[in-house]
Amino acid sequence: MKSITIPNHVEEINHHAFSQIQNIEEITLPKTIKKIEISQRKKYPCQFCGKTAVKRTVVGVWTCMKCGKATTGGAYTPTTPAALTARAAIKRLREAQSK
Repeated sequence: MKSITIPNHVEEINHHAFSQIQNIEEITLPKTIKKIEISQRKKYPCQFCGKTAVKRTVVGVWTCMKCGKATTGGAYTPTTPAALTARAAIKRLREAQSK
């Protein structure tokens, strides 16, 4: 079996590319984590009483501190993008049915 040798300049290029990717990940990861942390600790408006008092109690469970009602939602926000899309589609279908 014949062994293949890799030239030194190829190893240097690969090492340089890896270090660039590693540096980019080191920068973007804290930004992403900060954005998530801010959104999960933020207070949101309550669907029932209208006050801005909904806080995350555990993952996916959001409770209003004023009226005490609990709802389920996303891990970091009370509503997920998929839920907003579904809600809009249901509203559109109800309007089409009533006409």
